[in-house]
Amino acid sequence: MIIHGLLQSRRFAPKSAVAFFESSNLQSARQLFDQILQPDTVLWNVMFKGYAEAGLHRETLLPFSQMKRRDVHCFDLRTGLRSNLFVGTSLIERHGDMAAAEEFFASMPVHDVQSWNTILFGDADGEDIGACVRFFAIMPVKNVF
Repeated sequence: MIIHGLLQSRRFAPKSAVAFFESSNLQSARQLFDQILQPDTVLWNVMFKGYAEAGLHRETLLPFSQMKRRDVHCFDLRTGLRSNLFVGTSLIERHGDMAAAEEFFASMPVHDVQSWNTILFGDADGEDIGACVRFFAIMPVKNVF
């Protein structure tokens, strides 16, 4: 099905992946993605959106381990995945820069216990006690077990 010469096309690959996702052929979309030598941001976005729309949140996050941190930050600024608590919280964890993680956290429309814990842990791990105190002070619910 996949013709190697067209596979590396920056226009053909994303369109093909979209077609695979629209026909519920996720395995072929992933196979196509895995064969691309240097996927661009368009193809990354297609993959993340396709998995997220299929409700496969774990699969949505798997490709993030392959992305460079710069690409992750650019991706999450352009997508609506931050509205999904599971994906948004996982993206907070993936930021290497806590200032960017805090900005991302602030842009999430909803927070749950896990997202609050993730941002607090990130600041504590980076030994930014002041940030921990600030976030703890604005948490709506405390001492939830």
